[in-house]
Amino acid sequence: MNTSKAIKLNFKWDVDSFLKASELNYKYELFETNKKFIGWFLIALTQFGVVAALKQGAYELLLFSTITLLYWYYAKWEIKKFIIKKSFKDVDEKEFNLELKKDNININETNIDTKFIRYIKELKDGFVIYLNKKNIYIPKYAFKGSNVNDFKNIYKDYI
Repeated sequence: MNTSKAIKLNFKWDVDSFLKASELNYKYELFETNKKFIGWFLIALTQFGVVAALKQGAYELLLFSTITLLYWYYAKWEIKKFIIKKSFKDVDEKEFNLELKKDNININETNIDTKFIRYIKELKDGFVIYLNKKNIYIPKYAFKGSNVNDFKNIYKDYI
């Protein structure tokens, strides 16, 4: 495979694709960034709440920490998902044209230099390209034939 050859992909972006990309971004932020420490803090706070409830009969801390923990790990995504679905009701599918090269990524005539790629994560449904400030989700169904292997060869330094 010649790594200077461009891979051209086009796919439709619908509410399901957007939800999948949003969920991947949400989980990345929740478990891979400094936000994970907030979750750890809430878990520790819940443990202190259990001790306070058992030793002193003070259930306020336990109640507060349990509610915030449930919000942080469960309800937050469900609320976000509801808002995304609601906001997509009147939006048509959007077509994306990608041209992937060794030195840049072109998305609908917008060029992104590969020096902004932090890393690429392969998932069973697609790839997430983590940039400095944004993420790009490319579903595997957008690839045809050997394009997946070509993609891996071009960006092997980032995967």
